[in-house]
Amino acid sequence: MMSRCIDKAAKRVVFVFFILPLISCVSAGRFESLDKSFAAGHYAEARYSLEADKNRLYTGSDEVLYYLDAGMLSRFAGDYEASNKELGEAEKLIEYCYAKSISQAVGSFILNDTLIDYAGEDYEDIYTNLFMALNYIQLGKAEDAFVEIRRFDNKIKLLSSKYEKAIYEAKRQTENIQPSAYSRPDLRFHNSALARYVSLLLYRSEGKFDSAEIDKKYIQSAFAAQPSLYPFPVPAAVEEEFSIPADCARLNVLCFTGSAPRKEEEVIRIPDAIGGAFFKIALPVMYKRPSKTASVEVEAESADGIKSRKKLELIESIENIAEDTFRQKQALLYTKAFLRAASKTTASSAVSAVLESQDDEGLNALGGLLRFASGIFIEVSERADTRISRFFPAEVRAGGLNLKSGLYTLRVTCYDKNGRMLYTETKKDVPVQSGKLNIVESVCTR
Repeated sequence: MMSRCIDKAAKRVVFVFFILPLISCVSAGRFESLDKSFAAGHYAEARYSLEADKNRLYTGSDEVLYYLDAGMLSRFAGDYEASNKELGEAEKLIEYCYAKSISQAVGSFILNDTLIDYAGEDYEDIYTNLFMALNYIQLGKAEDAFVEIRRFDNKIKLLSSKYEKAIYEAKRQTENIQPSAYSRPDLRFHNSALARYVSLLLYRSEGKFDSAEIDKKYIQSAFAAQPSLYPFPVPAAVEEEFSIPADCARLNVLCFTGSAPRKEEEVIRIPDAIGGAFFKIALPVMYKRPSKTASVEVEAESADGIKSRKKLELIESIENIAEDTFRQKQALLYTKAFLRAASKTTASSAVSAVLESQDDEGLNALGGLLRFASGIFIEVSERADTRISRFFPAEVRAGGLNLKSGLYTLRVTCYDKNGRMLYTETKKDVPVQSGKLNIVESVCTR
């Protein structure tokens, strides 16, 4: 019996020192150059750099990340066809990897969640469809845009129950180890004002005002029922869509500002009742990234020099929704991390205690070595999965101008809270046509 314990302990020590070099070789990649191009608004250049450095920036388990990043950079660069192919591939892989993660769960219980193929955050999954809808609008494919909006809406409806079964299965894998109380937070997000607004614009452009009115009510409900996600007024543009003068066309402008949240590792240490020093639990925590943009103004200048101005208003905080949907996933991550840490710590502590209690210096030394090696193994191997896409915006502002049909020079300018200009973009020869959906997009990462 004792020889079997020694054999298992020795194997554990060997495994620790074998796996450590492999873990230390894992690299998240260096995105500095890519981020610099993106921040400067050089989206085509950033997309080229991403493709050139693909193998350095992404591992074999990061396919979803690659397609999300590539798809967003392509759409900001104006390549809507490529963007839809890339975002479409990301969506397929998200579904596949989420299902595959069930079979990969054993590996993640032994080491950490970074071993699992990244299956996307929930907000990445649902907003993939909305950005594809906007791509289709730019490509003049309204029906395809409607399809993506409906898929977006269907995904929202499934979010609240997505992790219930997974949490139950994780807890069922152990009989005696139970995580401390961790109540699953209620999902607040159930309706997107931005998705409803895009749908409203599509219906309005087709003359389906009854359907557009329904979307208007859904927008108002989104603000009223989700005040923590929409802590700002309903944009005036929503009501203005129903009062366009007969001799005017409508130019709608969407401005995407800031950058969506990042994830960082947070470590929790819990005393081990069996004799070890602690359980180490590493959890991903989502943090918003501060944006300097406080206001956005759009100016349209006609060929004869007549100028029209409008202040764009917040219609969606993607970062608020990202945080809210991530809270649902955290319950599962907490459960898995606790069980994984407890399994690692209790197993090594029990074997070490047996060896160190023997009246044999060799066994005592082996027990001490095992405890030392296990401590290193736990410290290094317990890592939070902080992967997340890099190029989703934080906020979306919307507005519209009633203009005579014709070509316009459009200027979109972003300001900080003190009224200082942060960024300006000029688009020339923008066509505005009566009876059509005229949407122009702008991006300010500041």
